Amino acid sequence: MGTLGANAPFIGLFGTVLGIIRAFAYLGTQGGSAAVMSGVSQALYATALGLMVAIPAVVFFNIFTKQIRNSVVWTEALRDLYVAKKKW
Repeated sequence: MGTLGANAPFIGLFGTVLGIIRAFAYLGTQGGSAAVMSGVSQALYATALGLMVAIPAVVFFNIFTKQIRNSVVWTEALRDLYVAKKKW
């Protein structure tokens, strides 16, 4: 999830760049503002989709990392307690 959260914005950015390139290509061939706005709209959708994937992935990654860290601390505390009781 960490990898997904780290790379999803770049995928969205890649979609944005492709959409902007497409919009300028439409501008060069057709010259109409409707075609350009369509390309820009597609680029913004790609960016939004990348962020919609990245933000929840990073949130869940942080939650799971905290849970694992807490589990490790709890397990180490139990280990230390067991070792302390064993020395008696």
